[in-house]
Amino acid sequence: LKTIVGAMALLSFDLKLLQVECSMGSDPVPGYALRQAIVPISIAIIMLLVAGKKYRNKSGELLVEIVNTSGAMLRVVFLSVVMSSILPLICYNHPTGQSSMVDSPSVLCFADQAHISMVVAGIASFVVVVCPFLALVACATLRF
Repeated sequence: LKTIVGAMALLSFDLKLLQVECSMGSDPVPGYALRQAIVPISIAIIMLLVAGKKYRNKSGELLVEIVNTSGAMLRVVFLSVVMSSILPLICYNHPTGQSSMVDSPSVLCFADQAHISMVVAGIASFVVVVCPFLALVACATLRF
């Protein structure tokens, strides 16, 4: 059961499981930026692997295989990507009137530069990953 819970945490991009704080420090911004970069880096790796496969075999269409493989991966992690990109916007109120992020309580919402950086990274992730995937799915649905 512990292995299953660990695998689910990894699939939800919970980098605390990998203990990246040991190498990146306790600042939440680099960890969040890395969390947002996982999908674009994965797509780049998929592109390299498929291109290497095509270089060896020379069969099939390169773009079709890249889109198919990336789409299959994004289908699996889509909800995690959406949740991860909106995490900086989920805050809770303090009795003093300030608010903190639920995911990183040490970060004050809209008061810290760290929070502003995380909001920008989350919006960028949403625009670069989520919106294009939704557009492609809608286009494919309407077309076929």
